[in-house]
Amino acid sequence: MEKYICENVFVPLRSGPTHRAEMLSQILFGEKYHILDRAGHWMKIETLFDSYTGWIDNNHLLQTPETDESKGMVLNRSLLCYKKDRTKIILEAGCEIYEPDFEEKSFKVGSDRYTTCNEFNNNYLTHNESLADIAMKFINSPYIWGGRIPSGMDCSGFTQLVYKIYG
Repeated sequence: MEKYICENVFVPLRSGPTHRAEMLSQILFGEKYHILDRAGHWMKIETLFDSYTGWIDNNHLLQTPETDESKGMVLNRSLLCYKKDRTKIILEAGCEIYEPDFEEKSFKVGSDRYTTCNEFNNNYLTHNESLADIAMKFINSPYIWGGRIPSGMDCSGFTQLVYKIYG
């Protein structure tokens, strides 16, 4: 089965192939998935990170076939970055990056290399913090059903994010 990698900050994973369907979860930047089925401009997918299945709108998804078997490194805070075409994106904690180059302030996701103007170093990646310290970073995050990022998460998304960053 072919693997793909998400190149959007997040994409809603829905219970059915319509925007009115419940958001079950989100696929985050750098996470990989399999396509199980297609219906119009919708795809039924299964995420490799947590094995959730649901529907994503093909029109809102940048996707790249993925052959790299390496494990992504998880960001533990937000990071402003640029794609080759100078498109800005703000990645959230929990997003995954590959092949970070701290000297060049860049990383890879899919077939694209991204750069950042931030002081990009190992502190953006998972390091030896306690579960409590990681969890405290997300106090006052808004509640969004099915959310998995600091700008909106539910209880299971919060738990999943904390443990994902913890490693």
